[in-house]
Amino acid sequence: MILCDCCRRVLSVGDTVLETLGRYFHFNCLKCVCCSKPIATDPFLPIAGLFPVCKDCWLTKSHRLIEGLINTPEDIGRWRRQGQVNEFWIQSHRNMAGLSTQCRQHSSECYVCRNPIIVGCPYVYLDERPIHAHCLICSVCGVRLTDKEFVAHHGQYACQNHAFSELSH
Repeated sequence: MILCDCCRRVLSVGDTVLETLGRYFHFNCLKCVCCSKPIATDPFLPIAGLFPVCKDCWLTKSHRLIEGLINTPEDIGRWRRQGQVNEFWIQSHRNMAGLSTQCRQHSSECYVCRNPIIVGCPYVYLDERPIHAHCLICSVCGVRLTDKEFVAHHGQYACQNHAFSELSH
């Protein structure tokens, strides 16, 4: 018998089940910790390896704000009452608190341009460093890389077209 990691009800034959972060969920139980939108099969990023954050929240909300949500005891209590988090998640998060603290220390300025990361400004994390979405560009041709596959090499970023030709020099 396998239980949904969110609602703790049995996952039955015929249920649509999602497996992610090493856990199983009913299709509608996997939700963004920021906006509570069901994630289902949409892309998401796990904060501290545990809490799913949808792509929209990840690109438009401050990483510091998102991490603040998972460090607030009131929110953990609210999620527990709503069935969005259970004791396993809470204990696992406490065991990984050092990771959250480390990320939070680097979240005030963009790694590329050194300008502040402002709430609502789209940005991404790369190697635990925040980068404005508009600063994540190919070093060769200038194409935006936010939603594309790219290669990082010695602090430079390249699109797939230029990944191995120009960055290796």
